[in-house]
Amino acid sequence: MINHLQPDEAREKYDAGVVFIDVRERYEHMQARIPNTQLIPLSEMNARWQEIPKDKPCVIYCQTGNRSASLVMQLHQMGYENLYNLYGGIVNWYRHQLPVEMGAGEKAG
Repeated sequence: MINHLQPDEAREKYDAGVVFIDVRERYEHMQARIPNTQLIPLSEMNARWQEIPKDKPCVIYCQTGNRSASLVMQLHQMGYENLYNLYGGIVNWYRHQLPVEMGAGEKAG
């Protein structure tokens, strides 16, 4: 089962200090990212999946929500229970005018 969060729901978790993990590739993360999030690219996930906390809630996101949804489903099958997928990814987050860092430090939203 995948717990999808709309951007406004995700923002509440973000403001509460819930861990956000970006699973896009490094070049995507460099272009735009939700501030103060952890980058674990899907291409590195086989070696780094243990970095995703199992004991506390975590929001996983990608560009449009497809890659992150797939990962959340896989991790759920591995026993993770506190994971959320950001529905629509960073694109949907940005459309809701929520904070996004662009490039090397510019901020939008």
